[in-house]
Amino acid sequence: MHMAVAAGLSGVVLSCHPIGATQEHANAPERFGPWQSSMEILRPEPLPGCENGCMKEYAHCINQIRVEDVVKSMEKIIESSDKEYIVELDIDICRGWRYGNM
Repeated sequence: MHMAVAAGLSGVVLSCHPIGATQEHANAPERFGPWQSSMEILRPEPLPGCENGCMKEYAHCINQIRVEDVVKSMEKIIESSDKEYIVELDIDICRGWRYGNM
């Protein structure tokens, strides 16, 4: 994400840091996310025990971010851009990848 911002690109960042969690956490996008950029950051709601930041050693809170939300964010970026894009995304493949069914 930092390289994309440096190159002036837009995009969607999936953060494991839950909404409302402390900004002092190592994964907080407010602390280490892209600075002054057009990146859209998607964050999950906190699951029990992760109110101050997801501390699991495996994909936990981030699994709540839906593929449909990522697609919607990308569509918003593409629609607001003056650049041309060719985007192909197979939602079923993304769902399979997300749940380890590939």
